[in-house]
Order: sequence, then C-alpha cells, then structure tokens
Amino acid sequence: GGKGIGKAITLALTQAGCYVIITYKEDINSATETSRYSDLIYPPIQMDVTNLDSITEAVERVRKEIGWLDILVNNAGINRPSPFDDITLEDWVEVLDVNLTGQFLVTQALLPVIKDGGSIVFMGSVSSDLGGPLSVHYAASKGGLEAMCRGVARFVAPRGIRANVISPGYI
Repeated sequence: GGKGIGKAITLALTQAGCYVIITYKEDINSATETSRYSDLIYPPIQMDVTNLDSITEAVERVRKEIGWLDILVNNAGINRPSPFDDITLEDWVEVLDVNLTGQFLVTQALLPVIKDGGSIVFMGSVSSDLGGPLSVHYAASKGGLEAMCRGVARFVAPRGIRANVISPGYI
C-alpha cells in the first residue's frame, strides 16, 4: 500500500472514507506521508506473503487492533522478466509463491475476520490472457490467481462476500 498500484488503491479507499491497513514486506514508503486522509490509515503492518509465520502474526494484529475487515485487497506481486528458456527454477518458484501461493495463504488466514457482505479483491494482470515471451511464470501465476478467485467466490458466496480479480495492463 505504500507505492505503485498499492498506494493508488490506498489513496482511493481513503478518499472514499475507508480505513486502511497497509502491509509491506521490507521497506515502506507510507501513503500516509502524502495523503490528506492519513487519519484513516492504520499503522502499517510488516508481512511477507510467502512466510506463514509472518502472515499469522499480521492476522493476529488485525484481529487484536481492528477486529474485522470489510475489504481485503491482495496486491502483493512480483515479476522476474526473463526469456522462457532462461527462467530458473528459483525465479519460477518465487514468482508463483508471491503471486499465487501468497494470495491463497493471506486470503485463507484473513477469511475469518472478513465481515459477511464484504469483498475480496485479487490483483491479476492482462498477462494471464496475453502471455509473453519474457514473463511466462508471471502469466502462469496470474492465470492461476483467476482460477483460484473463481473457486473462492463460490466458497464465500453464502456469506455474501464477493471475490473478484482486477487485471490491469502494464503500469
């Protein structure tokens, strides 16, 4: 939530009157510094979406300090552009761990605190439809995210929770 698409999401949500919890992996360039709505932003929480202990700790802070969520925006993502035949196993695993497995772990961990009638948003990419010779692993992770979202949407529907994927182009 402190840079790029995440920062834009943070600012849009605060402008709409939402309270926002920003998570970050390492460095945080907090949106609170530039937002006139900074009173709507909780102190940022460090979380690594590839580390279950980190996720559990962040979820416990959310439960303790806030108690519930109306909206979960899964915005963590990485790309390691490389020609298909040069993609290393390490890059493949890292991209899928952050872009797909991390979204699964965070959503599953936070689902109990999402209010009935709430919303889950996954940040996909047009790459899942377009592919690309330099980002096969990225496209695969975002395609998997779309498939996962369809299943999550059906799972949470009885609680009135919506689950959607937003798929922006190159930013």
